Amino acid sequence: MANSKRRCKYCKTYHPPAQMISNRLGFYCCNEHMIEDAIKNKPSLTEKGFKKRQREAKERIKKHSEWLQEAQAAFNRYVRVRDYGKRCISCNAKMDWNAYGGKVDAGHYRSVGGCSGGRFYLRNCFCQCIRCNRYLSGNVAEYRIALVKMYGEEEVAKIEALPKSRKYNIEYLKRVKRIFNKKATVV
Repeated sequence: MANSKRRCKYCKTYHPPAQMISNRLGFYCCNEHMIEDAIKNKPSLTEKGFKKRQREAKERIKKHSEWLQEAQAAFNRYVRVRDYGKRCISCNAKMDWNAYGGKVDAGHYRSVGGCSGGRFYLRNCFCQCIRCNRYLSGNVAEYRIALVKMYGEEEVAKIEALPKSRKYNIEYLKRVKRIFNKKATVV
């Protein structure tokens, strides 16, 4: 009948299950032992430490696509913060910055689908109204004219020469996410 008894995590003696008290860390023969063990192992019982371990475990199982999505969201958030209050780069329309649901997009001159090498290049991305970005496919002709006025023909040629495809590793995406989240709060 050794299987029916449980071992106290603190005093290491075996007791019948009816005498045992359990919590998420183990089984104890009395409340005193549970409290003593909690005091002894206090750092491992803190809620903050538990949440940190839980967050780290979730990060370990994240897929590449999830990291890419989070890095892109952080980058787009920074672009919206950087360009807050400005007009649409393509049509120069005044944008509603305080609308619920977002009336402002972070639009790329060279689209992410056509040129993944420019995904995180700041001179390739500015705020656009949803009409230009979503319904006029970025309104590229007007976007280019605005970029030439802003940076000159030479810089626009550099943007157009960005590599069509690029693979981003997870460490790079973590770094991009961390940097742009930090920049968005500072600006």
